[in-house]
Amino acid sequence: MKVPQLTPSRTRLLSCSRTFDCSKANDRLGYTPIVPLKEGLRRTIESYPHLRADVPTTNNGPSIYSQ
Repeated sequence: MKVPQLTPSRTRLLSCSRTFDCSKANDRLGYTPIVPLKEGLRRTIESYPHLRADVPTTNNGPSIYSQ
């Protein structure tokens, strides 16, 4: 039996908008990020070549749910 790729719980996760802010960690702990946001995003995109816009996508490409 094939398991559905898109379930109600996954739909809720995909449709959420999240914004992260480390100001509380900075205020309380003196934390400052080691890597700036823009640089972190660049590194993340480079580490996941299948997420880059110039790589054609297919229906049978990488998926965190197909493992």
